[in-house]
Amino acid sequence: MYPCAIKDEHSKRVLDWAVADHMRTELVTAALEQAIAVRGGDLAGTITHSDRGSQYTAEAI
Repeated sequence: MYPCAIKDEHSKRVLDWAVADHMRTELVTAALEQAIAVRGGDLAGTITHSDRGSQYTAEAI
């Protein structure tokens, strides 16, 4: 089981998360898409940070 959580560092709350049986880019994009929906689609001024693992830095096709 591989979890991916998206946390708002300003409010300190977890916006959303995803769990999968793999650690591929799809896991990260699923968590990001859900977190974006929680924020109402507003991405203005958003900065993301990760541990630079390949699943976070890969180009999704």
